[in-house]
Amino acid sequence: MSDCASLQALHLHTLPLPSSLFILFSLLFSYPSFTASLYSFYLPMAESSPAERKTVTIDALPEDLLVGIFDMLCLRDQTRLAACCTRLRSIKQHKVSAKFDAVVVFWCYKALKKARCMIHGPKDEGQFEIDESTQRLFERTRTNTLEITIKSVDDRPHRILSPLFNSLQYSSLEIDFTVSEEHNIPLLQNLMANRDLNEASFAIKWSRAMHEDIERIRDFLVEFPIVKSLDLTWIYWGANSESLSTEVITDVVLLYLVGRSREELIVGEGDCTVGGLMHVYDGMNNTRCRLVRVTVRREIAQEFHQTVDEPDRRVFVFLGKNTSHELIAMQQIVMTKQPEKFENWSYN
Repeated sequence: MSDCASLQALHLHTLPLPSSLFILFSLLFSYPSFTASLYSFYLPMAESSPAERKTVTIDALPEDLLVGIFDMLCLRDQTRLAACCTRLRSIKQHKVSAKFDAVVVFWCYKALKKARCMIHGPKDEGQFEIDESTQRLFERTRTNTLEITIKSVDDRPHRILSPLFNSLQYSSLEIDFTVSEEHNIPLLQNLMANRDLNEASFAIKWSRAMHEDIERIRDFLVEFPIVKSLDLTWIYWGANSESLSTEVITDVVLLYLVGRSREELIVGEGDCTVGGLMHVYDGMNNTRCRLVRVTVRREIAQEFHQTVDEPDRRVFVFLGKNTSHELIAMQQIVMTKQPEKFENWSYN
């Protein structure tokens, strides 16, 4: 069968020739089974006489070939192809996974309480309003980054986003809670449930946390799963305080998170002691975590740095820039197994 006839049989002849050839050759090199299926499908036709040959449509192709074609299309074209017939729609729903660079959700509290989801893919970019009709879109979807910003004081983000992203697979989750709301933790728990997160990175930020958030966030953190890295930001939005009792990072929380972070743990200010930091330091020798960064009282940082100043250690300690928490002098600490990255970083 000629190349032109093959393209027509696949219904790729409606695309520009470079696009058609790109999809066809990508399938040939990316899917070994595609070449075998294509050979077994067209060989009988090639050996038959012209009079015995029949017109072939895309619906006659084997399922694995159709899945390969779907995988090479952007989301918009996948949707159009799936609308052609029941068989293609079933293959799209049950066999094909959509892939994105990022899925970005910005939930803003307005009069209409609408949320918009920005989707950026290799060939596709668009936005849509989230409602019940969009829930099936992410049933078989993978994205490099899932980024969510919540500016709502009701439970609608939890009620809608939890089922919407129930099966969405991601490599990185970035979420910012700009308001204090009791349903923030359940939303996080649902986004992390039933997933293998060993290679996932997390950046979680509470921009305006209130006093009632302290204990529930601590309880959530001491049940955190094993992840690749965790970057935690906590900003207390209460009355001015001259103590660190409003910080969620304590000795117990910090030590637990070190054991759950396979590569890096970065947290903000913590109400930690020298003894607690020493437990973290000793714990790093028995874990895969390569870096821990936390900001504590300046006198605690200085005493801890002097305590671990030994020449034969595996974990190195560096002191960072000085900051302040209300009237409390603070200093950043880095514990790392890669000292070459921080040799010129110290602010003693």
